[in-house]
Amino acid sequence: MSEPPRPPQTPRDAQVRVVATEFLRLRPWIVGPFFAFALVALFVGGAPVRQIVALGTAGSLALAFFSYERRVGARRLADGGAFVRSLMITLAGITFACGATGGMESPLLPMLLAPCGVGFAAFGGGRASALLFAGVCAVVSVLTLASGALAPFAVPHGPRRAVLAAAIVCSALLLRVGVAGLTAAHARTADRLALVGDELARASQARVQTIEALGARVAHEVKNPLAAIRALVEVMLESAEARAHKRLSVVVAEVDRIEKIVDGYGAPGHPLDTVTRAPTDVAELVASLVAVLEARASRRGVALRVDAADDDAMVVSIDHDRVKEALLNLTLNAIDATPAGGTVTLSYARGADALELRVVDTGTGMDADTLARVGTPYFTRREGGTGLGAAHARAVAERHGGRLRYESHVRHGTTATLHLPLHQDRAPRDADDSHL
Repeated sequence: MSEPPRPPQTPRDAQVRVVATEFLRLRPWIVGPFFAFALVALFVGGAPVRQIVALGTAGSLALAFFSYERRVGARRLADGGAFVRSLMITLAGITFACGATGGMESPLLPMLLAPCGVGFAAFGGGRASALLFAGVCAVVSVLTLASGALAPFAVPHGPRRAVLAAAIVCSALLLRVGVAGLTAAHARTADRLALVGDELARASQARVQTIEALGARVAHEVKNPLAAIRALVEVMLESAEARAHKRLSVVVAEVDRIEKIVDGYGAPGHPLDTVTRAPTDVAELVASLVAVLEARASRRGVALRVDAADDDAMVVSIDHDRVKEALLNLTLNAIDATPAGGTVTLSYARGADALELRVVDTGTGMDADTLARVGTPYFTRREGGTGLGAAHARAVAERHGGRLRYESHVRHGTTATLHLPLHQDRAPRDADDSHL
């Protein structure tokens, strides 16, 4: 049976593994001399033999365990779990040594700070740090409650001072190895990240310049056939009957709009990602949109209607071209989602401080999952679609300081509402400009 896949390793995990392994390799060389000094100080100071034997036993077991970890670390890096276990075992060993040398009166108490400090630095505010803190609290509680029973094991005053001084130095040295190693590792990682960030910024800038050059070239190539189309349509306009004249006028208007878009992509700075408000006749905007799409709706057997809240002219300050593009995308989506015999209705109404444009269809509707994701670039349920139309409409709304809202029920159609504030007192929210 194959092993389950391990979760991906983060840069912090890698740092902890490297520093933990180095700490475990050096620890025997730091703790060994300290225990030897402590035993000599106790022997010279006249400590009871049982105390020297108890401390010697604890020290020998600890050094054996530390040496084993050092040999393991020579073959492979220690992971976070193994490091936590090692620190907890170290706490248990120090607890036994403190009990054998007087409990809360033990000169070895400063040694408790070393595994905690290194663990806190390695694991931050995570679960491992909490476990170590709980372990220290438990050790202190046990030693405090057992202080009476451990009093006979108190170290004589003379050697106690020497062992206490050595314990403080040993604990400080262990902290220096662990904490300083982690700090240096973090600093190296920060330097590498800064270098990678600079490289990514340069690569991104070069890519932007390449795309801008490509956009300018494409814009130049597209303008020539557009000019030819415009010239042919204008010639046809001169002799067209009334109905054909109206439709050809729509073609000319759309060619003008395409030329403006192409000019925008070909210009430095891409002004297409900005919004320019100007007085706009909403009725005229909607009527021109219907004129563009009525033939497509008719071919699909869908009725395209306009439901105006007010027959009078409604002039508001919006970006005519951007809003028309957004409404065009929403209406195209509605037509494509509506089966033959259905209806797509465009409506608009002006409130106290906002304009609302609605596209209501009697199509298939959307379930909750689709409704939550609609408007996300490249998300679509339509074959051949890209999902960029709804994303574009959302970006236009947000550039106006407004929003795009959907309401939908499966088999009961969808309502898309563009809510556009008319008086913008604040900067628009960040929008995805890449589709504007």
